[in-house]
Amino acid sequence: MFTFGQFRGVCFGLCLGALTACAGQGATPLIPTGAVWKFLDNGTDQGTAWQGNLFDDSGWSQGAAQLGYGDGDEATMVGFGPDSANKFITTYFRRLFLVPSTNDILSLKARILQDDGAVVYLNGTEVFRGNLPTGAIASSTRAILSVENQVVDFEIPPALLSSGPNVLAVEMHQQSPVSADISFDFSLVAEFNPPPGNLPPTVTLTWPPDGAEFVVQSHIRIEAVTQDPDGYANKVEFFADDVKLGEQQVLFVQAPPPNEPIQFEFTWQNAPVGQYRLSARTRDERGAIGISAPVNITVRATTPGDSDNDGVPDERDRCAGTVAGAVVNAAGCSIAQLCPCEGPWDSHRAYVRSVVERAWEFHQAGLISAAQRRETIAQAMASNCGRQPGEGDVVLLFPVPQTPTQLQAEGFRFCVIAPAGSGCLIESSTDLREWSPLETLTLTGSETEKVISPATEASRFYRVQLQP
Repeated sequence: MFTFGQFRGVCFGLCLGALTACAGQGATPLIPTGAVWKFLDNGTDQGTAWQGNLFDDSGWSQGAAQLGYGDGDEATMVGFGPDSANKFITTYFRRLFLVPSTNDILSLKARILQDDGAVVYLNGTEVFRGNLPTGAIASSTRAILSVENQVVDFEIPPALLSSGPNVLAVEMHQQSPVSADISFDFSLVAEFNPPPGNLPPTVTLTWPPDGAEFVVQSHIRIEAVTQDPDGYANKVEFFADDVKLGEQQVLFVQAPPPNEPIQFEFTWQNAPVGQYRLSARTRDERGAIGISAPVNITVRATTPGDSDNDGVPDERDRCAGTVAGAVVNAAGCSIAQLCPCEGPWDSHRAYVRSVVERAWEFHQAGLISAAQRRETIAQAMASNCGRQPGEGDVVLLFPVPQTPTQLQAEGFRFCVIAPAGSGCLIESSTDLREWSPLETLTLTGSETEKVISPATEASRFYRVQLQP
């Protein structure tokens, strides 16, 4: 157990911009920053039973960290009693978390945000005491000093962890009943010794972006990618505030090569109002685990004056009646509204080109992911919108929008749009009469879009043709 005089280090900087226990490779978060905690804020003395695994906390309140009052940065407000001049000294917090196996856990690294003092227990054993006196602790025990948002790193003996359910319990104490604020957050990271010859996989949430907002009852698309340096991870579980939303598994006839990125998609249907921390978890073919960094999103209620609930007020919404859940731009228009199938279009090619332009606009504005952009273009290619009698397959060479900096770093980039599995020939010319081959490429059986950066010159003309 670490007491006030035994801190391994008091940190006033944050690891990677978040209050997460600093750890090296092979680390797995057991309790992430911003996790949901049970808490009791009624001023009663809970004795010692509340510290253990068998205590019934079903009657306690719960909320996401940061928990507290008085600073304005809390995700969940806790109470301090009926008298602001005589606030409760102690607030209690508990969190249940699961550890599939304690095998190969080398260390447990913890980080606490405390204001003012705290005692931490793992499965009923005290493992940390900060800014509180030695000896027995009661609900009336005051912190030694008044501190503001103190961040402390410490380690916990891994032997105290159990395979299966575990409980982390914290009591936060004020220095004075007139203290202006209380703050609490916590993270716990396990460092593993990977099985011999087996490195852990990684999983990354690629969509939605951090801070994204959605309207209640939206169907939220969540995308992830896994990579494993010495194998593959073909199943991903998706979570919101540690509550499992669902999973997706990709099956292979033949195992992919090591470190091959594997894409996953999941749709969270009818998401309720609230703030959520999305995360993803994966496991490779030999059991090593990977957990993603969290992504924070908000699902908001419908807004008066926004009749189609697309997030754009009616007074500046140029596209009324947007379908529920559709992604819209700042003018309140979805790609389907900007490029209606019914036209008028003089050709299927014209319709597809319009969709391609809008899809890239939405992608560059951060409204849709690259996978959503490709899917939108593929759906346009597969449709009959604007198709005229006798019109053949569409093939387009679309210049990717680039900033001057991107242009200098990447060269000219083209988006080749063609039927899936097609072979394409890119040609260049200086006079639109004589054309020279520049590059040949083949789209896979699932591709209708491929972004390329051939060696190009601004003074030339370029075109693409389907190869027989």
